Amino acid sequence: MSEARKHVLRTGHPFYLYESIIHTPEALEACLSGSVWDQIQQVARKIEQRGVERVILSGTGSSYYAALASGYAFRQLAHMPVQVGITSELGAYPPLNLNRHDAWLFISHSGGTVGDEPIVRMAQQQGVLTIGVTDVPDSRLAGLVDEVLIGPGGPKPELPATRTYSSAVLRMMLLAAEASCVGAAGEGSPEFLKAARRLPEQLKQVIAGTEETIQMLIDTFLPCRYFVFLGSGPNIATAHEGALGFSQSLDAQAQGFILEEWLHGPIQTLSQDMGVVVIASESPRQQRMLDVIRAVRVLGARSLAIGPEGLGGLGEADTAICLPKTLDLLSPLLAISPLWQMGYRFALKTGRNPDRLSMDQPRFQNAMDLLMGSDVKFTGQRDL
Repeated sequence: MSEARKHVLRTGHPFYLYESIIHTPEALEACLSGSVWDQIQQVARKIEQRGVERVILSGTGSSYYAALASGYAFRQLAHMPVQVGITSELGAYPPLNLNRHDAWLFISHSGGTVGDEPIVRMAQQQGVLTIGVTDVPDSRLAGLVDEVLIGPGGPKPELPATRTYSSAVLRMMLLAAEASCVGAAGEGSPEFLKAARRLPEQLKQVIAGTEETIQMLIDTFLPCRYFVFLGSGPNIATAHEGALGFSQSLDAQAQGFILEEWLHGPIQTLSQDMGVVVIASESPRQQRMLDVIRAVRVLGARSLAIGPEGLGGLGEADTAICLPKTLDLLSPLLAISPLWQMGYRFALKTGRNPDRLSMDQPRFQNAMDLLMGSDVKFTGQRDL
């Protein structure tokens, strides 16, 4: 049995991806107590002791989207300047004036992302406090960095990220809140922590409450040949992560956009065989999101709106998913779950293995061997 398999609690469902989705609330609960919480507090104290003045967050794929979502917490709670990027790009074009008052969070669910090691070492040579965010305690990344935040549940056997994405986002947001508390910088941290503790139970409600709606959505959206995901603020990450899940699971293209980025040009391509997913969280851009829902209906495309319960205007979409109310910062952790559930159902409907997706096809295996031959999440789990 592979190391990744040992850590997955099965309930009899045939795919590991499903297990990870339904056990995400437990992963979030584990981030709020025990050894994970202790690590968060320890790293927050280290940030204070080092006098950190700037935070850099980076990752690749879903890990990059986790960095996008979490960066807003460091701005709003810890009141720190933040730079977010793809790790390889920040290695090629490093942030200016790296020094000991910077903290760089390297996010990698597997801890073995190709190319991360030289960038970690480059940052350390400049005196930067390096912090790994991973789910594998004996990974290469965990052994390289100065401090580490290990996620609950261990490595995942499936290729797509679900519980590992959500727990990484929450760990980093909790770190921002704790860094704020020890530095007495952020007035919003107590409210944030109170809302964060409600999150696991709210997510359980979302998973159970949207199952029937999602089953119906599959037939509505399966004919679409292209999907657009629109978000703003922390939910820019949700738009990108949702699009990634759809593009992996369907024989269709999917792309995430910042709201105004899409309105100023790409909207011109909208047609009746397209689906538009609008994430209308409690944010300064919420009304604009509702306006887009109405515009999409006029243009004849199919639409799905995701937003807090009680929000008028969601009903203008073909289908709406209502979420429990929470803070804008935390809303990505609720909004992404229905999109993962849809991606999973799409994969089943189209005859794909949700755990491996295109990696079951020899031509993709051969291509990924060329590109990522040393990354086990692409090459080391073909027996699933």
